[in-house]
Amino acid sequence: LYQLDFLDGPLVVQGQQQQQQDDDDDQKQLAWWERDEHGKHVHVQETLEFVIQSTKGTEYDAILGFSQGGLLGTALVLTG
Repeated sequence: LYQLDFLDGPLVVQGQQQQQQDDDDDQKQLAWWERDEHGKHVHVQETLEFVIQSTKGTEYDAILGFSQGGLLGTALVLTG
């Protein structure tokens, strides 16, 4: 039997805030980081701190992720 933990990206996708004020939480488009108007990735450090705090004291045998989550999982595994 496996214990599974699910984390969602902590950021609401830009341009979605107004639309989502009336939507259910399940309908929100979330991200782990974004790009600014110059193409630079932003909120990466906040995301890393969020994941570290959310998983503190827990050991994992595997990490699965899709899209940004897959890249984030890979980066976390490679950096220890």
